[in-house]
Amino acid sequence: MTVKLCKDRGVYYVSEFTTFHNHKLAKPKHRHFMRSHRKVKDSDIAAVTAMRKVSVKTSCAYEYLVHAAGGHEFVGFTIKDLYNKLNKGHAEVLLDGDAQACVTWMNMKAMRDPQFYCFFSVDEFGRLANLFWRDGQALVDYNAFGEILIFDSTYKSNIYGKPLAVLVGCNNHRATVLFGCALLVDETEETYMWLLTSFLTSMYGKKPCSVVTDGDEAMRNAIFHLLPESRHRNCTWHIGKNVVSNLKGAETQREFSHLIFAGLTIEEWEGRWQYFVSMNQLQNNKWVSSMYDKRDRWAEAFFRENFFGGICSTQRCEGMNRNLKVGIGRSMRLYEVMPRMEKTIARIRNRIAEDDYRSEHFEPVCGTHMRCLQEEVGRIFTHDIFLLIKDQINYESKFVVVHREEHPTTGMTLLSVTQYGKPH
Repeated sequence: MTVKLCKDRGVYYVSEFTTFHNHKLAKPKHRHFMRSHRKVKDSDIAAVTAMRKVSVKTSCAYEYLVHAAGGHEFVGFTIKDLYNKLNKGHAEVLLDGDAQACVTWMNMKAMRDPQFYCFFSVDEFGRLANLFWRDGQALVDYNAFGEILIFDSTYKSNIYGKPLAVLVGCNNHRATVLFGCALLVDETEETYMWLLTSFLTSMYGKKPCSVVTDGDEAMRNAIFHLLPESRHRNCTWHIGKNVVSNLKGAETQREFSHLIFAGLTIEEWEGRWQYFVSMNQLQNNKWVSSMYDKRDRWAEAFFRENFFGGICSTQRCEGMNRNLKVGIGRSMRLYEVMPRMEKTIARIRNRIAEDDYRSEHFEPVCGTHMRCLQEEVGRIFTHDIFLLIKDQINYESKFVVVHREEHPTTGMTLLSVTQYGKPH
């Protein structure tokens, strides 16, 4: 096509037009089907999202937009365009759409719960990047049981593929308590730094004594920078899986597992390690060498002076994730996920309230040779902790003292014991 200027009339005109390699021109009544004329605006997504929230079907929401625009030719997109925009695999979270509905929901939570805390960040395009929240009960639980923090972010619970990070602990019933949740843009050190900073701010700066993670290096680096005084431990369950993958032979695997959990001194552990490597000819095994280099992150011998409350894995996080994802599909949007998570958390806390009631109003059953001690334990501890200590008391009855020796200078007594039915 050639266009020229008509100087006499002051207008441009087409002087030459060749139809070869050109598509047939669309009729005016069909132009709203052309790709160049179709675009689903963010305001349209926000409107449809709001209608879907109150159970209006997407097709009905589209018909409403058509009616409001004055017809299909004026709405600006087809219903297929709308479905594609809504169901895009890793959709962008727009602050005037789904994310805005989520933030509105959290604002409503804050009106009902004065201690509710929510913080989010946006990227350079104004899209939601990271989101952290915790309610007032999480603050109460963290103040009571926040010595140990368990941290994991493996489950992607939404249409955006964002990792769901849960921060949990263990209460006086040995039950898992939730300290906070976050949806993260990725799993980099920078993002984990943002999460930990938000978490500590929400908890008024209180830091845990000990932290258990799945061994992720980015997570570890963030903890090193923000929680330098907290003792960090890698999850033993993940290590156990790697043992099976990297060591051959059931006996060799059992020996390594013993090195994970054995209550040895550091000197005893080092000697046992050298013996293990030598006997199994593992001097050139790269995985074994790498595990030795970071032995202070996973071997029980290196945590004897640190309080972990019997926790050595992130399975509590994974258990919480399993509970949270009940009824939550990967195709769900944020405004659908949040209320369902709240219901799940309410069920978990109701079980904890039942544990409190049972411990306060029911006497434990005592029936061993150390009844008085058991009764005292029952008055001091919760029912679940009582059962744990009761097992240890019962185990004591299996031993008999065979020799007693007084130390000449310290005044201490050394007792030699043996189990019933076994030689001294």
